[in-house]
Amino acid sequence: MNYLCTKCHLRNMIEQKRHILNQYMFIENVHLFDEKVVTQSQILDELILECTKCKERTAMIRSIKLDCIWGTHPSMYYYGLEHLIANLYPYIKKGIDKRELIHISMEHHTYIKLLETLKANNLPTEQIEFISVKKLILSYKNGGVNQLKETLENFINNALKRGFTGIRWIGQPTFAVQETSKEDFLNWEKGLTEALKNTKSSLLCIYDAYDYTHKQKFIDDQMLKESFDTHSHILKKSILENI
Repeated sequence: MNYLCTKCHLRNMIEQKRHILNQYMFIENVHLFDEKVVTQSQILDELILECTKCKERTAMIRSIKLDCIWGTHPSMYYYGLEHLIANLYPYIKKGIDKRELIHISMEHHTYIKLLETLKANNLPTEQIEFISVKKLILSYKNGGVNQLKETLENFINNALKRGFTGIRWIGQPTFAVQETSKEDFLNWEKGLTEALKNTKSSLLCIYDAYDYTHKQKFIDDQMLKESFDTHSHILKKSILENI
């Protein structure tokens, strides 16, 4: 579904599912692991993937569980805050259960709402820290993959010294572009998959599909296309699938 595809049937279906999810999560305050929330979120996963792929991508090859993600560079496409939080809840919970440090880099208002919702659903947030990916982007800009890998290892070693098993990064491209530039972000993405290999870390990039389908203020055709080319996996239905 390209920008402003107002006649696309997916657009109405996606909006309908988003409103239902919003009703469950923020009006009825249904728990994030409730079957109703999980089902609506998974339906949105499928619709958003169909939208962003526009029938031009190949089928997924294999999948891995959320407890085996070190060394991966996955992506996720979310449509609205409700869909984002519903997907991140099991992803973050698994990291907390495995004693991983959760580093999150996203717009402040989204981060605050995420924390509030996690706490409301009885998920401890002591292992979650707001850490911008700006330093990672600049390290790649200044020294390529080698310097980026060195910077990642420094973060990982500090986490290990604090008693954590590794780092589960979550980064929002919309926020990263605002902190650096679109060019710097896209260049960094090209080297990130290689830099993450054989490390006790992963980095999930969360792309705003609502922005892509309505405004393209940050997530435009180029950002979307390159996201499929530069990531190793996609997060869908609480499973990482190979792209």
